[in-house]
Amino acid sequence: MNVIRIRAVLLHSWYHFTKSRETWVDIIWFPLVSVLVFGFMSQYLGEGSKVRFLLLGFLLWQVITAAQYSVTMSALWEIWGGSLSSLFITPLTLGEFVLAQMLSASFKALAVFAFTSGLAWLLYGTNILTLGPMLALYLLELMVFGWSAGMFILGLILRYGTNIQSLAWGLIFVVEPLAGVFYPVDALPAALRWLALLLPPTSVFEAARSQFTAGIVPWGLLLVGTALNAACFLLAALFLWRMFHRAKESGMFAKLEG
Repeated sequence: MNVIRIRAVLLHSWYHFTKSRETWVDIIWFPLVSVLVFGFMSQYLGEGSKVRFLLLGFLLWQVITAAQYSVTMSALWEIWGGSLSSLFITPLTLGEFVLAQMLSASFKALAVFAFTSGLAWLLYGTNILTLGPMLALYLLELMVFGWSAGMFILGLILRYGTNIQSLAWGLIFVVEPLAGVFYPVDALPAALRWLALLLPPTSVFEAARSQFTAGIVPWGLLLVGTALNAACFLLAALFLWRMFHRAKESGMFAKLEG
């Protein structure tokens, strides 16, 4: 790992972020509108812990989507600009590129979270900081899952081409109804609960709700979720590494930019 090359990729990502209107719309505008919608919906439904689950789930979910989006889209912007293959002609390694994008994704995800959480507190009185130090653990778990999803989707794009590039902003939402973002896992059909419990974010949303309402942290569930999260991260990294080298060997890099 070369710190100078990682810093160069980070600067490249920063310059793109500050100059791209599309990125600002995806990272800032959509969360802004969504927090207003969920906030007004919560006010309409009235008081109660179940109502607050809507805003709590939305705020935490933004961390996953922002982290995944940033990791995947960073490579897509290079593909659309015809510069991805040029990057890897240099000494830059896949690990350095991905690590830089993870760091960039972390900054964007935390910025979005701070922005939407601040609005939720100012407009609706929902203070997610009441979760205390545990909030940092929840954010880390969700961010790692977002990185894993980003690497997996990027691997799919390297394998099958830009014909499936819409997965970069659509596939992650398959997880949303299953992970219990807005409701407990018990609300799902019995046939789907086992699948929900295999998803790492489920433990975070369940734990956050439990702490938010009863002040109890289900450590056993969180430990299982952490183990699943680590496994997903390693598998996603391995998958991306394999698809990256396969794309180089098969000439898919040239086809992606053609």
